[in-house]
Amino acid sequence: MSMTMMMALAAAALQPAEPSWSDKALMDLEAIREAVAEGTPALHDPANPSYARWYENGYPQAQYLARQADGFGDYIRALRFYTAGFEDSHIAAYIEEEAPDRLVTPHLLGSDADGNVVVVGSKDARIAVGDRLLGCDGKSALAWVGELVTPFYGNRAIPHSMGNSYWALTFGYGGDEDRLPKRCTFAREEEQRIVDLDYRLIPNSELNDLFAELRASGSASGDTFAVDADPDLSWVRVGTFMPSDDMDAFQAEVADKVEALRSATALVLDIRGNGGGWSGKADLLLRTLFGETLQQQAYKSLDWTLDYRASQYVLDAYDYRIENMIAGGASEADVTRIRNARANLVDAVAAGEPLVAYIDEDNPPPVAADADSPVQGKVYILADAGCGSACLDFLDSALQMPNVTLIGQPTHADAIYNDVLTAPLPSGYGQVVFPKKVFRNRVRDHNQWYSPEIAWPGGPMTDEAVRAWVKRL
Repeated sequence: MSMTMMMALAAAALQPAEPSWSDKALMDLEAIREAVAEGTPALHDPANPSYARWYENGYPQAQYLARQADGFGDYIRALRFYTAGFEDSHIAAYIEEEAPDRLVTPHLLGSDADGNVVVVGSKDARIAVGDRLLGCDGKSALAWVGELVTPFYGNRAIPHSMGNSYWALTFGYGGDEDRLPKRCTFAREEEQRIVDLDYRLIPNSELNDLFAELRASGSASGDTFAVDADPDLSWVRVGTFMPSDDMDAFQAEVADKVEALRSATALVLDIRGNGGGWSGKADLLLRTLFGETLQQQAYKSLDWTLDYRASQYVLDAYDYRIENMIAGGASEADVTRIRNARANLVDAVAAGEPLVAYIDEDNPPPVAADADSPVQGKVYILADAGCGSACLDFLDSALQMPNVTLIGQPTHADAIYNDVLTAPLPSGYGQVVFPKKVFRNRVRDHNQWYSPEIAWPGGPMTDEAVRAWVKRL
């Protein structure tokens, strides 16, 4: 053997071995556990004991799954099993572009009003939107849900929202071929057909575009933002409150057309599928439409009594966030806001106090039902189970506005733990997300959703069907 080869082999032997998928899962689980203990109020909050119970009882179960991990899919499912058990979407592992190829089908599954598994988007000529999945490979559709969805996705405390995660029945990762359904029976009215599912691998970076195409083909609106100032039925579509250039352009368009929107016979605020973002953007939309006086009265009527988690871990997470904000070109005002929030916790951390209380003593009454509003017509807020987080904060204030009616389907719900920070996972695959504060007197209880005053009568909620329905209200 040549000296060069011997030196190369010796160098390779000295390099640390790549951790196994099991090792990666175990180290990231430990990081998530640390984030819950040191970053959230959970273990210092006797008012919400379920977090502490799952913190202890769920961890050994997640470790068992992690030890069996033999690929990326097994790795991420071990993490999701642990985070899903907290029944709080603000505790999560966010995996970024390092994820491998995704195993996908040309259709999207969800649920109908009766809880059936149905097709909600399709680019497969054999499967149509509205078709009902009866079962696959000798197991019922709901048995597959219990195996592939319930342990890993969604919030089990919000049963009607679980259909938002049914996409996971036929989507996976490279290497998941043997665990996903293959031959399935679909029903359309009285007709049944057997379909061999068509799986293919795509880069993870293309997944969101595929989801958008499938949703646009079916029940959800294909537009994230749209403003239609029709004098009879105006329509404002806002699919997210996440800050972005598109959001800023949307807000500017609303402001430009606000007089026409306010004078319409009926105005629909379409928040289907709005998973949240920043509540400041939601507040701005209400201010633009209803005026600052009504928006501020509604906002200030809410009780904002809070407890913040104080720990060195939280301070480090703030530093991590500030570093990322600066690297991403955030404004000085936004960076200063986060630095000030961090500074408010420093003294408590030095004193060893695990929680810092914020007492809200200024709670005027809610907006009066007969208050003057610049919006002259009826206002309908169209929601579904996709409305969560900052979208629910939007409803807390919006439903106080005069002549506003919630229509559609029950919303999602969120925990009283809120306001997330992130920390990197040691595997390098992404971040752990965790909530740093807990509401004490929120208008919505823990995992409580909003139910519509006028319920959607049934069937796929396509844009065309929804508009026709609203015109009959």
